Amino acid sequence: MPDENVSTLMLHPVVENDILMCAHGGIVQLKSIKGKPFKSGDISLILESDLQNAVITGCPNSVLGVPAPCTMVVNIPPAALSIKKLNNERAVIQDYVSMILTDKGVPLQCSPKPNKWKLACSAPVSTSSSAAGSNTDIKDYNHIFHIRYCLSKINNDIINTAYEIKVYNSSVENTNAKSSLYNFRETDFENPYKIDMGKVKESDNGIYGELLDYLKSTYSEDVYSYKALSLDIGANIFEYIFLVPKKKKYESNFGYLSTGERFLRVYKNDDNTPQKTVVTELYKVSKMYEEVNLVIS
Repeated sequence: MPDENVSTLMLHPVVENDILMCAHGGIVQLKSIKGKPFKSGDISLILESDLQNAVITGCPNSVLGVPAPCTMVVNIPPAALSIKKLNNERAVIQDYVSMILTDKGVPLQCSPKPNKWKLACSAPVSTSSSAAGSNTDIKDYNHIFHIRYCLSKINNDIINTAYEIKVYNSSVENTNAKSSLYNFRETDFENPYKIDMGKVKESDNGIYGELLDYLKSTYSEDVYSYKALSLDIGANIFEYIFLVPKKKKYESNFGYLSTGERFLRVYKNDDNTPQKTVVTELYKVSKMYEEVNLVIS
């Protein structure tokens, strides 16, 4: 039985002829096995194990000219699934597909379309002030931004030593930006880093000039506000720019939708520290919070 304190919605599950894509345009090859007995017309439902590790084909993503395509589905959070089990598994919900990640850490996309099934699933949790006595254990998956890195331990002496990650709540060039130092751990949805988000303003002289010019020309400040999150890890800096709509909200309250745009530049601090490559990716979001739960794996 669902928890009475958790509100629910009745939404359509994914079926075998739905089109799921990675943010770069690669197609998820859907094959119903566990969901085969449950059909909409002649089309079977997709349950969790049907989608887990599903192959992705045709992804054109590359890094520095080297192909780096999404190849499979690797992370399906519980909030993307139905409450009810079918064949002892939960169904994948169309509206929550953007919470599901590929092996390159980018979200899937799906154009929801009706089918004969409607299944109960957890409703988005509001971040507005709630009534006294509300269940504080309810997890708000809207806050989660999940990224995946491969950290190479090249020195045997530091194999058992935690890496340090410096996190800026703005562009790394913003010397006035708040930053925090963390010991690297493999986080999960139960144990994320909690990061305060900073707003990138026109007066923020720290943001890379050409990038700011590109944002203004492509994603007008009349339509979007910009927020940035930068992670200084090892020899690289990974920077994420979130494009937040000022007026019209996207239909889904979930997910970070990659635009597929990636920029590379070199950053050298004023001190004697070595120069680093900055990898910047742009994401559209349905809404933004003052704090984000950052999951690194």
